[in-house]
Amino acid sequence: MPRIILKNPFIRHYAGSVFDLEENPGFSDAYDDIRVRDRISFAGKRTYILPDAGKGIGAELSVVDTFLCPPEIFEGVDLTSGPCRITSAKTDAQPDAAWQLTIEKALLSDFQNREKQRISIDVPTNAPLPQRVQLFDRKLNQILRDGVAPDRLIHIDNDQLNPGFYEVRVLCKNQTTHILTFIKCFPLVVTMDARSGTFTTIKTIF
Repeated sequence: MPRIILKNPFIRHYAGSVFDLEENPGFSDAYDDIRVRDRISFAGKRTYILPDAGKGIGAELSVVDTFLCPPEIFEGVDLTSGPCRITSAKTDAQPDAAWQLTIEKALLSDFQNREKQRISIDVPTNAPLPQRVQLFDRKLNQILRDGVAPDRLIHIDNDQLNPGFYEVRVLCKNQTTHILTFIKCFPLVVTMDARSGTFTTIKTIF
């Protein structure tokens, strides 16, 4: 899985953001008609699957909008030290419910002397009671943690997570589910000087 540095201004990530992405094994949606595909050369039309384009929704990322990040950039760097970034929040319930989960109601704070590693969700007292909390890896498509909700104030500590795309699910009574998506970022933003080919890094900050 290649490390990729984004340089696409239309995706809601900073240029220089680094992600491990899978190449799309199929075709872009723009070429889903087999009659069109048979007449097109796909050189330069390869894409990566971006599980979260910055607002909780996935997207395709053209290979030409990326470049490979030299692996030595991260030698000696603790990859788990990068900050988290919340990208979306919602509740599977009536849209006008006063206890809808929003990004503003999810608190991102420091934990274990690391910046932005804990997500806290305070479920209102008039909302259905939380029963379970799950942490889901959106890239691997699997549940990483599944435990009983301790009370209405829920803390999700992510200091041991590697960079990637994740989802928190708070399963409540009455079949209500709060869903929050977030990204665990690489600890460095990487940029390249096109003329010299040299790389520079700065700390990832959100």
